[in-house]
Amino acid sequence: MKNQNGTFKDWANANVSRQIEDTVLYGYYILGYMCRMYRFVT
Repeated sequence: MKNQNGTFKDWANANVSRQIEDTVLYGYYILGYMCRMYRFVT
């Protein structure tokens, strides 16, 4: 989201939200990998 002048809003510019998104994404990939490996092994 951007302000009227074209700059990003404070919450959109914060690095914390990106770190949370990255953590969730890594968890999603790891969970998917583990599920595929479980199906392969069993």
